[in-house]
Amino acid sequence: MKTHKPTTAILLWDARERISDGTFPIKLRVTWNRERKYYATKFTANQEMWKRVKSEKPRTDAKELILELNAVEQKAKTVISEIPNFSFREFEERFFEKEKKETGVFQEYENRIAKLRASARIGTAVSYESSLASLKTFGGNRSMHFEDITLDFLNRYEKSLLVDSA
Repeated sequence: MKTHKPTTAILLWDARERISDGTFPIKLRVTWNRERKYYATKFTANQEMWKRVKSEKPRTDAKELILELNAVEQKAKTVISEIPNFSFREFEERFFEKEKKETGVFQEYENRIAKLRASARIGTAVSYESSLASLKTFGGNRSMHFEDITLDFLNRYEKSLLVDSA
């Protein structure tokens, strides 16, 4: 049975790529089973600053950068430890996850209606618009999230539709 080597993450100063301002990028290197991948960070440093960052007693100007770099490295190590069967793809998805823009039910309805109208499915779009108006009336036009749609909510909504149609 093949054993996997531990996965590591460290930050490196990449002296191979000079940036226009004379500094060099600081990259995150992740190593797994002798395979290395380098990931860009938002940090750069010139040679003097990198020496101060790596010194045993860094000066005040380097301490802030050290704290930020430590946070990036710690996040990488935490993400690695949370992945049961490590893969670079899984690491990238978790480490670089973007803020997920939460859309509510009404926004999703409106997005769908726009797509239906764009594809000339007017009848279906009108049905969606009618359904959206009904939900807004029932919910008091307040924002609604998908978590709000429970069995209890659906039962109350159904009863209100039956009362309205009677």
